[in-house]
Amino acid sequence: MYHSHTKINYSNMGLLLFGSLGVIKMLKQAIGLLIGIAVIGGLVAAYTLVQ
Repeated sequence: MYHSHTKINYSNMGLLLFGSLGVIKMLKQAIGLLIGIAVIGGLVAAYTLVQ
């Protein structure tokens, strides 16, 4: 009985870890996207200034 209870706790920890990794991955993608937009915006601004 007690052993199965610890198993449930481990699976919950695994789910929490997996969930947090998913959130981190999403944040990294969002940050990458924002950086990409900023870089493109900067290049466009520089190009228009040169013209």
